[in-house]
Amino acid sequence: MALNPFADYFNHTDAPGCTVDLTAKGYNIITDKVIEKGEEIYISYGCHSNDFLLAEYGFILDENRWDEVSLDPFILPLLSEKQKEELEEAGFLGKYVLDRDDICYRTQVALRVLCLPSRKWQRFLNGFDDGKLDLAAVGQTLRKVIQSHLNQVDENLKLLTSLNCGLTSQRETLKQRWQQIRQLLENQKRQL
Repeated sequence: MALNPFADYFNHTDAPGCTVDLTAKGYNIITDKVIEKGEEIYISYGCHSNDFLLAEYGFILDENRWDEVSLDPFILPLLSEKQKEELEEAGFLGKYVLDRDDICYRTQVALRVLCLPSRKWQRFLNGFDDGKLDLAAVGQTLRKVIQSHLNQVDENLKLLTSLNCGLTSQRETLKQRWQQIRQLLENQKRQL
């Protein structure tokens, strides 16, 4: 589709009703339902978070099943150099996220390196411990991370209300995005 800019005319959805199929003669748009005259046809640009969609395409979805929140800015500063080295060696340094359903395994590994003795963390990392006995300590650490992120969300929303640059619609989109991030964080915090 990169060579066919016409595909840019289709809007994105995280649950498309059609697929784009490349053939020797060109592209076929295949739908799973009858399309009425004047009805909009959506395709999927891929499994992307709203942050990605905003940065790459300039929009966000109200409901996005692929949405997630990066926790890197709030976890990485908590790690000692030794912990960073251990995580890097194990292939788990960075890319910590939570989505509407769960926190990723990478994040669970990083949280455990912060709150568990090294030997116990290694057992979890190597699959010898399911980590269930450590959920309270991990949850406490995650609550602190989430609260730090929520504090940053509040600061960003406050800053947005004082801005007079750009278009009103741009400021509203940014405000909506920060509110979405707040909702994802608060939902996860309630599950702890």
